[in-house]
Amino acid sequence: MTTLDAIWLGFIQAATEFLPVSSSGHLRIAREMLGFEGAGDLLFDIVVHAGTLLAVLIVYSREIMATVRDVFAGLRQLPAGPRNALESSPGLKLAILVCIATMPTVVIGLLLKDAVGDDTFHAGWVGVLLLVNGVILYLSRRFQGADEADDSGLRWAGIGWQQALLIGIAQGLAVLPGISRSGATIISALALGAHRMRAAQFSFMLAIPAIVGAIVLELDPEALTASSDLTAAYIAGALTSAVLGLAALLLLLRMLRSARLHHFAWYCWAVGGAAVVYWATGNI
Repeated sequence: MTTLDAIWLGFIQAATEFLPVSSSGHLRIAREMLGFEGAGDLLFDIVVHAGTLLAVLIVYSREIMATVRDVFAGLRQLPAGPRNALESSPGLKLAILVCIATMPTVVIGLLLKDAVGDDTFHAGWVGVLLLVNGVILYLSRRFQGADEADDSGLRWAGIGWQQALLIGIAQGLAVLPGISRSGATIISALALGAHRMRAAQFSFMLAIPAIVGAIVLELDPEALTASSDLTAAYIAGALTSAVLGLAALLLLLRMLRSARLHHFAWYCWAVGGAAVVYWATGNI
């Protein structure tokens, strides 16, 4: 992999990680088309995901810091009772709900880990799932989110523990290349009655442990050693994914504010259909 190749794949990762079009699906198709195979691909995926994680930390830095402060403030209120702690600390509610949503994601991710390998999910299957992802996005027209959210008890912006579990399941299923993590979590949150912009915040707060967990689970020291000569390429890919990921995340939030997520359905149908046809004709 050359530095130019890494920048190109970093661009694909950045442009598709936050937009609801499935970065894993795009990277799988791009790797097959460009002929990248082997352990180095996995390490590259980890590196560029770290770059996009940086974009999340930048955009939501204030919310993350406020959540951390709220968690400690809420914990100090525990002697007065759990109810007092929750009611006085929205950030503690959010942290608890993120933990609840992460549990089904971890279980589903571990169960599907071997099933979504390169040998099983070729570009044709990715194309089919992109078509499905397009249908999900198109149906999002029905879900505009709540104007006012119920924050009583263990609820944050209209999301309670039951909703958090369902959103976590949606995120777990997004391990399938072609199903967008951001699209699945945001649309499921909207369908369950969450406030529109808070649905996005919950989605990307939930992305932090998901990305960190993937990095920890997938990082292979042997692959790192074997790919030491590609350090410059990986750095280039990570920087590209961080910078462009920031722009893509801001674009997604703008589209969400104006309720235009369903516009991405046409793109998914075009790319998915092209991938299916291209694979079926033996060109991939």
